[in-house]
Amino acid sequence: MIRPLLFRIGEYIRYRQQARGIQYIHSPFLFQLMQACFYDKSQPIFEPIENLRFELLNNHQSIIRTDFGAGNTGKNKIQTIQSIAQKSLQHPRNARLLFRLANHLQVKNILELGTSFGITTLYLSLAAGNGKVTTIEGDPAIQKLASHHFTKLSRHNIHAICGNFDEVLPKILSSIQPLDMVWIDGNHRKEPTLRYFEMLLPSMHSEGVLIFDDIHWSPEMANAWEIIRQHPKVTLSLDIFQMGIVCISEKLSKEHRILKYPL
Repeated sequence: MIRPLLFRIGEYIRYRQQARGIQYIHSPFLFQLMQACFYDKSQPIFEPIENLRFELLNNHQSIIRTDFGAGNTGKNKIQTIQSIAQKSLQHPRNARLLFRLANHLQVKNILELGTSFGITTLYLSLAAGNGKVTTIEGDPAIQKLASHHFTKLSRHNIHAICGNFDEVLPKILSSIQPLDMVWIDGNHRKEPTLRYFEMLLPSMHSEGVLIFDDIHWSPEMANAWEIIRQHPKVTLSLDIFQMGIVCISEKLSKEHRILKYPL
């Protein structure tokens, strides 16, 4: 069996060999998306969120948590907020990318699977403007802290739900559709990822976008990504290594791109 780290190193080497920059892009839609989302370095309103990130990364308080993600059993364990934040928070550049994607595509109805401490949720909330972000977190202790953060930063367009994705999603999808964007950063395993994808497709807007985190995390996640990008409903699929982005708009031609995401 290939060790996870060795697998990810191999995947990254292949990605670097195949990734192409904006100069190779001919599609107007994709060219404009890359210009607006990959190359814009402005940080107009992110400081309050990043201050919160700093607090979390320096918080040594312990909490009792339940983690249902890949590699975890769902049993209670005691961890410091700092240690959880170090492992679970999206890097600022990835959070900014999600903000710019949502902003560029002018999405108003966003679903997030995997709230964590709510840092990425806050970025999506800013991009949604007068729209709404529905976010689901399985761990009650984490969800409680995230909700506190939303109140602290006065973000009133976030609807935070605590519960297992498998139980919550079927109950809420009919009331929150059509979805413009879905950000999946929860259960990094093949079977649940594919199941959520199939569950979400009927609830997507006709020009909706789904974004998957850690598509090269493991062999099964890489396999799940291959199945997703080749799905008949998917038109444009983008691999930027850390994330996989799929568009289901019938206005776009069937195309798969491995793109350089500049630092």
